[in-house]
Amino acid sequence: MKANQFSRMSFTGLVAALVSAMLVSTAGATLLSDLVADPNLSVVSGDKIFKNFSVLSIGDGSFTVDPTIDVTPIATPDFGLKFASVTGAPIMTAGIESAVDLLIGFDVVIDADPKWADFFLKDIALKFEAAAPSDGLAQVVESALDGPTVVGQTSVQLPGGPMQADVNLPQPWDGKTIHIIKDAMVIGGKTEGAQIVWIEQTFSQVPEPATLGLLGLGLVALVRPRRMARALLKGAPRLLVLAGLLTVVGAANQAWATPLSDLVQNPANSITQGDKLFDNFTVNVNGVGTFYANPSTIDVYGVTLGNEYGIRIAGLMAALSNRTPGSSVTMVIGYDVTVMDPLLGIEDITLGFNGVATTGDGIAKVEEVVSKIPGGVVASAYADSLNPPTSLNDHEYLMNQLVLAKVHVEKTVTLVGGRSGMTTISFINQTFSQREIPEPATVGLLALALPVMLLGRRRS
Repeated sequence: MKANQFSRMSFTGLVAALVSAMLVSTAGATLLSDLVADPNLSVVSGDKIFKNFSVLSIGDGSFTVDPTIDVTPIATPDFGLKFASVTGAPIMTAGIESAVDLLIGFDVVIDADPKWADFFLKDIALKFEAAAPSDGLAQVVESALDGPTVVGQTSVQLPGGPMQADVNLPQPWDGKTIHIIKDAMVIGGKTEGAQIVWIEQTFSQVPEPATLGLLGLGLVALVRPRRMARALLKGAPRLLVLAGLLTVVGAANQAWATPLSDLVQNPANSITQGDKLFDNFTVNVNGVGTFYANPSTIDVYGVTLGNEYGIRIAGLMAALSNRTPGSSVTMVIGYDVTVMDPLLGIEDITLGFNGVATTGDGIAKVEEVVSKIPGGVVASAYADSLNPPTSLNDHEYLMNQLVLAKVHVEKTVTLVGGRSGMTTISFINQTFSQREIPEPATVGLLALALPVMLLGRRRS
């Protein structure tokens, strides 16, 4: 199903005072569909530039995603974005026992103007308006990525709340840029639907410590890019693969996502990203109670995170113990990864995801094993929702410094809702880095030389 095309609407932005006499005006609103269709478009709010938008939407049952979603710069007084329908209608709805999931990605960049040279991103604030019954769900999960690593995560949800939340960002990167993956999820109950009306997001920023001393101010300029944007679709009882135009770094065109079920049912289907080929997909699902883990409503597509190529598995995965106590589900996904450059091989794996559990007895986790082909485990990785954002990531080298041209990955995804909570996952990132494969002769020489080197060390 293709994304609908919509005309652009303009809007006069707010004016915010940043430093005493310094005034910054915001730019006009832009339709999300336009931002996805044209990678040259961006939204400016104060000192922040929001660009490289992508969107993926999948649903099941009776649902809607408003096609007239505007991305509007805001200053509250912090700088950020609001995702809301031009018509004032909810941006997404799910009817009785139906669901819809919307994944939006974009970059946040502090303006290159020299006057912002000493500022860095400090935190993320998230807020939304929604409605959901006690056995349904309206949730937005916000993830901030530095390359393949999730460095910050926050969420808002109903029932149970909170309706707004903040999270501080660490500073392992340059502090000037970050990639946001915003997931909005709506699940209707047994007798009543659910909806999200709008989403607001800001990022606060502060001067570096030396600059703070010079300014003598506790100035905070924030940006809150929103996790919003739904672009389309009215649902039929099947999955709805929205025009998920995912921007692929280094590629001339945008890539289309492929349902996991299609990859499994047709062995000829595969995903190519950079120098990596992903094929031979398998899947197995087992669950109890109320859960969502339908391979037809989970998409797979290529991503480039930092300088690593890989895939993203995205879609609605949930265990709803608020509807059926003790709900849980396990999905096992397998696939092969081949480096198409004959001189290069895989040397490590990086795993990241956005699992969220609303109660302490719930957990979302991903366990994976990487094997040689044929046979033999060479690496394993693990991530869970217990201590975000640190626990949401894992990076492991292949054992014994191996470099392999082809490996098999088996990923076990588990969601446990607990006694009465809700546990969700909407994306799992898997990337690989590679280096040259040592020639057999070189490996043999190194193996012979190592004992001699060690003996010489002992003598000295």
